[in-house]
Amino acid sequence: MALEFHGHNDLGMATANAICAVHVGVEVLSVTVNGLGERAGNAALEEVAMAIALSGGQQCGIRSAKLMPLCTYIANASQRPIPANKPIAGSLVFTHESGIHCNGMFKDPRSYEPFSGSLLGRSSEFVMGKHSGTALLRLGLNKNC
Repeated sequence: MALEFHGHNDLGMATANAICAVHVGVEVLSVTVNGLGERAGNAALEEVAMAIALSGGQQCGIRSAKLMPLCTYIANASQRPIPANKPIAGSLVFTHESGIHCNGMFKDPRSYEPFSGSLLGRSSEFVMGKHSGTALLRLGLNKNC
């Protein structure tokens, strides 16, 4: 009989607890898309799947490129929008404005993105704003000149 883990996100650690459960031999994880669930929600499928794939090199059978369409579908069907800063699925996860972030990203994207957005069918975005530094300003000026 397989041991199952079902984690609630009351302290914001459902994903971390699910990963720990896998590392100690749990074979079945009870997760939900976008972490939907009662009260503070449950471990989010998209977060757990990416964490398993990226932290331990294990396979869980989830095709990462299908996660964004699934998250979007569930958000629309449940009428619960995805918060912009939500890990994996949030609209701002691959967006950079601050000078130090943009400069680091230009040198090595891993400095501020632990994995490429291309795994999810997404890409990094740079936005000009009050926190932008000279590296992004130069890039913007070069593209417009």
